[in-house]
Amino acid sequence: MQKNLLILVFLSAINIVSLQLHSQVNSLYNQLISVNPEWSKQPDVNPQLIRTVAKSLNEQELIQLHLINTVELLKQRDISNLSLLLRENRKRNLDILHQYLVAGVFPLNTLHTNRQPYFIDDNNNYCAVGYLMKKSGADNIAKDIQATQNYSYLKDIKNPKLMNWVKQSGLSLDELALIQPGYPGDWPSAIMEIHYNNTGNDVNEYIEIHQSNGVSQGMAFFKTVLFYNHTGALYKTLPILQMESYISNGGQAYYYLFPATEHFADSGRVEIKGLNFSSEEVLLSATIYTSSSVQVLDYYPYPNNPTVRQFNVGESEATPVGTSLTYCGFYYDNNWSLQSVASTIGTQNPCTIMPIG
Repeated sequence: MQKNLLILVFLSAINIVSLQLHSQVNSLYNQLISVNPEWSKQPDVNPQLIRTVAKSLNEQELIQLHLINTVELLKQRDISNLSLLLRENRKRNLDILHQYLVAGVFPLNTLHTNRQPYFIDDNNNYCAVGYLMKKSGADNIAKDIQATQNYSYLKDIKNPKLMNWVKQSGLSLDELALIQPGYPGDWPSAIMEIHYNNTGNDVNEYIEIHQSNGVSQGMAFFKTVLFYNHTGALYKTLPILQMESYISNGGQAYYYLFPATEHFADSGRVEIKGLNFSSEEVLLSATIYTSSSVQVLDYYPYPNNPTVRQFNVGESEATPVGTSLTYCGFYYDNNWSLQSVASTIGTQNPCTIMPIG
């Protein structure tokens, strides 16, 4: 009873903060400012953005909203002072920016808890300005910025080659700073530790899930874990209220220890589902596991373009009792690895490094 009460209090707190955030971001204009504060410095913002009520958007849609309105704003500006070459370069760059926003594949903030620029992320996804540089033949400059100042705002980047590119782009530094968004430092739920098989009779089978405590626009919080066996048959539906919990760095962890009367399938699929900012149920991730491998598909924030991670490790009849498969390294980073180590159910995994503030 006490466990369920604590979880209800935690979820209620999330809902309250979410409502507070929604009330603060009460117009499209304020939503744009939340993505990039440079919007507050623009003297020619369309007044309709201020009058229009904010929308419930996931993070991908929010970045697209920002870029769509940025393109519209920059296209209507007077450029009579630019040379013919710079006008052509400007038009080409804005066309490329439109193609980029339609594709909708943006960097993910994997290391910071606050909204942060990422010039190029660990999955080689470029920010909007980095993408313009890449498509204009200046990818070497973008890669240099990634190596030295990847998390800096454009106006803070010290790179002579960058400024040379800016001068030829047809866009001013201020306009490019407007284009560059920050990305949220909140992640959906992820399995942190799992144990489904060991030598002899399977014992202490369990799953542990970490959930960020952030409330970014579009953030999705998990509600249910679904377990499927190797034939695809659903054999267990686990609501969050039936899980134990503890406070972890950067959020809350939940775990479920299978009782003796239940069995964690030796191979199968685990799905994590939750509710997004619009209270719609969404699939956050799917983990497909066997005796020799684990594959994770992250559907958030890009449900039509999930990130796929393959780990060549599993649990079998040769797995020692008292161990588990544990994720190590930076949370959601490319260095994220899956290792068979001593079980740490109910406590923070010692090899997991959470994001920096």
